[in-house]
Amino acid sequence: NIEADCVVVLLSRYVEGCIVHRDPSTKAISTKICPLGHMTLKYDGDECFCGKRGCFQTYCSTSRIVDMANGLDTLKHFTAEYVKKPIIYLDSFFAGVEEGNEEFTALWDDYLDKLSYAIHNLRLLFRSDIIICGEISSNIAKYKKVLIDKIDSLSNFKDDVDGYLHTSSLAKYDTCVGAALSLCDSILIDLFE
Repeated sequence: NIEADCVVVLLSRYVEGCIVHRDPSTKAISTKICPLGHMTLKYDGDECFCGKRGCFQTYCSTSRIVDMANGLDTLKHFTAEYVKKPIIYLDSFFAGVEEGNEEFTALWDDYLDKLSYAIHNLRLLFRSDIIICGEISSNIAKYKKVLIDKIDSLSNFKDDVDGYLHTSSLAKYDTCVGAALSLCDSILIDLFE
């Protein structure tokens, strides 16, 4: 049984996460790194690099968005044909979404569908706040209402999604934080002793 005060989901090239818990008696904070990227979102879905199918990583990494926007096979990350159009990067993808590009809007809507399933599952499992961070957290924040509506549609019981779902406002630093997750336990233990 893992108690969590919050679940942190890092959405970048890789999907990672950790569980943060504060012991009520000692007030000590502990973290537990979780391989959230390999939680199954779709039975018999697309193959992941880990060998399983339908992983959160496969559907919600930023590399998935970029590959799909560029018409690349997200599993092979290359194309046999020469691509004659300019390469679409993450910022130009979101600019296209903002401008109403139908292809990009459809890709983003599908991404939010998959993300809503993951968040819904994490909420059911941990009953804690969920913090989304990573290089697209500011984009998630812009579409938070859409994401909340998608999460609400998955549940038969009323839950205050807006109250438990948070996005980081420090997106450019989130990937660095994600890389340091393995050090969090020892740092937090030292800080709170």
